[in-house]
Amino acid sequence: MTERKNRAIKYCAYSLLLVLLYILQTSRGTSVSVFGIRPDVIPFFVAAAALFDGPYAGGLFGFFAGLLCAVSSPAIDGLSALYLGFAGTVCGVVSRRYMRKVLPSALLLGAVIVLVQGVLSYVFYYALLYSAPLGYSAAALLGQCALSLVPGAAVYWAVRAMYLRFAEKDEA
Repeated sequence: MTERKNRAIKYCAYSLLLVLLYILQTSRGTSVSVFGIRPDVIPFFVAAAALFDGPYAGGLFGFFAGLLCAVSSPAIDGLSALYLGFAGTVCGVVSRRYMRKVLPSALLLGAVIVLVQGVLSYVFYYALLYSAPLGYSAAALLGQCALSLVPGAAVYWAVRAMYLRFAEKDEA
C-alpha cells in the first residue's frame, strides 16, 4: 500500500514538473530563443522519466507531454502525443536493458528523441509543404539539439531528485 501511495505521489510530482516545463518553454516571457532557435526540454523529461521508471512511465508521460505539445503545434493533433508516447516506451525498454541511470544516458536518449522528431517534422511537413532547404533545416535541428542539452541536464537532475526522494521511502 505504501509503495503504491509513493508511486502516485511521485507521478503527481512528475506531472507538475512536466506542466511547469511546458509553461516555461512556451510562455511568451520565459521562452528562450537564440537566432530563432528554441530549446525543447520536453523530450529530455520523457527520456529521464523512462530512464528512471521504465517503459510504462515513459510511455505515459510521453503521451501526456505530447498532448501538451499538440496544443501549441501546427501539426495534426495527436501525432506528437503518439510519437512522444512511443518514444518514451522505447527509451524505457532500451534503458532497462542497456543503459545505466546516469546523465549521459538521459542526454543521449533525449537528443535522439529531438533529432528523430526534427527529421520527421522536416520530411513530412517542411519539405513537403514549404520545400525548405535541407542545409538550413539540418543546422536549425542541430542547433536546437545543442541548445537543449544544458536545460535537459537540469531536467535530468530534477527527475533524479524526485525519483531518489521516493525510492528511499520504497526501500524503508
